[in-house]
Amino acid sequence: MPPSTRSSDGATLNPVGAAPTGIASPRAQAVLAPGDLAPGPVPLGLHLEGRFWLTIGASGYAGEGRVALLEAIDQHGSLNKAAKALGLSYKSAWDALQFLNNAAGVSLVDASTGGRGGGGSRLTPSGRWLVEVFNRVKSVHRQFLDALAAAVARSAEAGQGAGAPGALERLFLRTSARNQWLGTVAEVREEGVSAEVTVELGGQTLRARLTAGSVRELGLEPGTAVWALVKAQGVAFLAPGEALPDAQRHFNRLAGTVVSVTSAGAMDREVALALPGGNMLYGVVAKERAEALGLPEGFVAQPEGEGGEEAEPMPQLQPLSAAFDPGLVILGVLA
Repeated sequence: MPPSTRSSDGATLNPVGAAPTGIASPRAQAVLAPGDLAPGPVPLGLHLEGRFWLTIGASGYAGEGRVALLEAIDQHGSLNKAAKALGLSYKSAWDALQFLNNAAGVSLVDASTGGRGGGGSRLTPSGRWLVEVFNRVKSVHRQFLDALAAAVARSAEAGQGAGAPGALERLFLRTSARNQWLGTVAEVREEGVSAEVTVELGGQTLRARLTAGSVRELGLEPGTAVWALVKAQGVAFLAPGEALPDAQRHFNRLAGTVVSVTSAGAMDREVALALPGGNMLYGVVAKERAEALGLPEGFVAQPEGEGGEEAEPMPQLQPLSAAFDPGLVILGVLA
């Protein structure tokens, strides 16, 4: 299920990484739509519980029990010891492991028998990936249920009923901001009614200018995971060594490598930068400005390792930096 985020502008989703060959990535599905719930009182002490599992095709594949078996194998180094730790028969554990391996089409556990070390079992990279993904989804699933229960409770406290327009559906909002980055709060400085929040983004930092009330409402403090949202229209691009005007010296400045330059209408170009840590940054510049920066329309960077001797060499573009006002940064946290 998708995670919910709170911000003054909406919500965003945190995608799960790509799966190894042979295993399909989990699919997110919406569970509520406007009008699903009718107005009414909420039982005292309401708490939401739910289960999920990973599927391959239409068949159930991995749930709590099978993932717990993989974790036990990783911990104890033996299928036999893992089965005993979980209170399973060896045959039940063996059958479960064979199902996981056969259904995925890849081996999740490497096993060795006998020998000087006495043999043992360990998870393969695919097995570790499956455990990691399941636990990440499990954590977000719990956060989602807690956020949903809190939304119901808030709606009830306000006398709106569970079916009040937007009371629950806002958990599924998506934002129009082109730039959406997951980072960690490094510093919070309050200055009267305003505050400046510094966010770590994979080796670079950005600053967001918020109200002190927003900082308190979102519970922002060093170590808090946050989403930073910036509209592409608020981003300006600078050449290496190019200075900002005095009135913009306080702007954020992130350095990156040009990935693509595409048309955004007759007079504008959208530029995509790859930032350290895997984030992408998008900005819109006027055609004349793109030409001055040496950004040809239609440019697409060639991934490393692709192309051959007969491939036409791609032009190498100079690295750029992107600048934007801290006041245009919107921060969101998991609700």
